[in-house]
Amino acid sequence: MGRKQNYRKHKTLIRIINIILINGLFWWVSAIFDESARKDDEVFRLAVADLNLNNEILETEKITISVEFVDGNNPFQAVQEGRMILPRV
Repeated sequence: MGRKQNYRKHKTLIRIINIILINGLFWWVSAIFDESARKDDEVFRLAVADLNLNNEILETEKITISVEFVDGNNPFQAVQEGRMILPRV
C-alpha cells in the first residue's frame, strides 16, 4: 500500500468516527429534552389529578382582581407590588 491509500483510508475512518460522534451527541441532547418533557407532563398530570380529588379547592377559592389608576400629576402616588392600596374616602 502506498502513502496515498493509507491517507485516504485514515481520512475516511476519521469522517466515519466524526459522523458517529455527532449522531451520538444529537441523540444525547434529544434524550435530555425527552426526559424533561416526560417530567413536565408527569407533574402536570399529578397537579390535575390533585385538583380533581380536591374539588373543594376549586369551589371555595376566591380570585379577585383590582385595578388602581394612578394620577400622573401626583408624583407622591405610587403603586408598589405587594402593598395593599386602601380605598379613597
